[in-house]
Amino acid sequence: MIFSTAAYGNYALCTMDMVAEHAQKQQALEKEKEQSRSTKIESVLSIGASVLGSILGKKRSFTGITSGARAIGRTMKEGSDVGRHEETLERLEEQKAELEQQ
Repeated sequence: MIFSTAAYGNYALCTMDMVAEHAQKQQALEKEKEQSRSTKIESVLSIGASVLGSILGKKRSFTGITSGARAIGRTMKEGSDVGRHEETLERLEEQKAELEQQ
């Protein structure tokens, strides 16, 4: 969308900046969601392998459980990253709505 700054002034520039920032933040959110999904899968597989190993009598199950616990920590971090990106997008959408009402 092309705006003439003569016709719309600073509003056009602000709107274009907000649209660009929104697109950038949306891409970052999608990236974080994908990383979060990947980390969850890795956590489940790690813990599952540890449990199966302990059932089958493998001696390394303690190491696997420790790895699984670390993976859960990473999963929680990725989840909080997704939440922060969603909040940022919500703020941008609110700012855009306020600008449009003016």
